[in-house]
Amino acid sequence: MTIIETTESTPSPWNMQEILAHVAARHNFTSQEVRGDVVNKKLTAARHEAMWTMRQVTWPDGKARYSYPQIGTFFKRDHTTVMSACKRHAERTKQK
Repeated sequence: MTIIETTESTPSPWNMQEILAHVAARHNFTSQEVRGDVVNKKLTAARHEAMWTMRQVTWPDGKARYSYPQIGTFFKRDHTTVMSACKRHAERTKQK
C-alpha cells in the first residue's frame, strides 16, 4: 500500500516532511514521535512505513528521489537502519 501516487508526467510534489506528517497522522502519532528515539512496536512500524514510503517516491525516470543516506540523515539514523526498516516494512506488508 502506498500513500503517494504519481505518474511519469506528474511526479509527487511531496517532500520528506510531508510524508512523515501524513504517515504519523495515519498512525495517530506526531511527526516528532515518529522521528524520535522512542522504541515500541506501533511507533516503530510507523517509522518503518515512513522510511519505506520515502524510498517509493521516484523521479519520472524511475529512480528513487531520496537515497538511504538522505533518509537516514532526516531521521538521525544510519543508512543501514533505513535499509533494514524498508525491508522489514515490505516483508510486514508483503510488498517488495
